[in-house]
Amino acid sequence: MSFKPKNFLRDLSAGKVAENRVKDLFELCGYDAHLAGKRNPDWDIECGWEAGTKLFTIEVKYDMYEQRSGNFAIEVFNTNQQKMSGLFGTRADLWCHVLSEEIWMAHVDKLRLWTSSNPANRIIEHAGDGNATIWLYAKEQITESLTRVDNLDHSEIRKIIENEISGTC
Repeated sequence: MSFKPKNFLRDLSAGKVAENRVKDLFELCGYDAHLAGKRNPDWDIECGWEAGTKLFTIEVKYDMYEQRSGNFAIEVFNTNQQKMSGLFGTRADLWCHVLSEEIWMAHVDKLRLWTSSNPANRIIEHAGDGNATIWLYAKEQITESLTRVDNLDHSEIRKIIENEISGTC
């Protein structure tokens, strides 16, 4: 698969929209959430109770093909740089998987454990712009390890976050 700048820019733009959706949701839940940007490439969003405090971090992945395929695509490896990426490269606390209409969340360690214990239905090397290995899981299967949060009230989301961060889930 050859590199396609047009697709890369489209995907980057969609990813930024997803990051802002998650940031806005966490702000509505009472957190001081802000995009990490280039300042910290190990996660996408930092959250605290007030400006300048960091309680936890979030990795956001936008899955634009789930609606067509019914599969969640979990990035695990950068084939160009030959290093772990996505789920196994992030240093974030929480993983938010954004679909066109839904936001699913899990603690990164919990999702890593689940994916390591449940073989992917399909593995695609050189996916997307050609530099990612992804594991595909049926939505019904992988959502056993995630919680949908976009359809919950803010106090419920805060409880889920606190449980995920404290490891009591």
